[in-house]
Amino acid sequence: MPDSQKPYAKQFDSVLTFVSESNQVEELKWYRDATFHTTAWYFSSYNFTVAFIWSPFLVQPETPTVDTHSPTILLENSTIVGCHKCKLDNVPQTGICYVYHRAMELAFNFMIASAHKPLVIYRTHSPNHFERGDWQHGGYCNKTLPYKEGEFDGSEQDQELQAIGREEFMKAVEMARVNIYEPDSFGDVGCLPSLVASTRWASR
Repeated sequence: MPDSQKPYAKQFDSVLTFVSESNQVEELKWYRDATFHTTAWYFSSYNFTVAFIWSPFLVQPETPTVDTHSPTILLENSTIVGCHKCKLDNVPQTGICYVYHRAMELAFNFMIASAHKPLVIYRTHSPNHFERGDWQHGGYCNKTLPYKEGEFDGSEQDQELQAIGREEFMKAVEMARVNIYEPDSFGDVGCLPSLVASTRWASR
């Protein structure tokens, strides 16, 4: 049973599905802001709120709305580096995985270099579970129990996106190169303060 006094940082759709199935539909109240970017659902019988809070992206499109008819041109530092589903001369085709990889690199580099050090909760890519087509083409997911181990591993693209997320996360927390370049991170043999130094570097 959710604790009404405690925020839960869990997978959004799973929590919403779990709570809504055990509540009467008429008890569900929802709110959206003027931009439709922030949404909240209140379940009165639990006195429990589920919220989806919009956070601005570091990677921004130039058009204010999604254009599904024109090709997607990718630019880095004002230079065209590729395009998605286009037929342009001398412009390489780049898939969603390349874009995701570069976005992840940008996000982690921003967090590492930023003077502001907030608590960051990061999760890897969440695979799709839609059956009989994509969600926008009539696909749906009506599973009531988790998959068994090995029963479903996501699509090939899902697996590649998960691998990219793990790779960039490990780059952000990997400490070996830092210790190699900064040999003073450990004290001399038998020196008790070396324990303090080791902890200091390992936790930065």
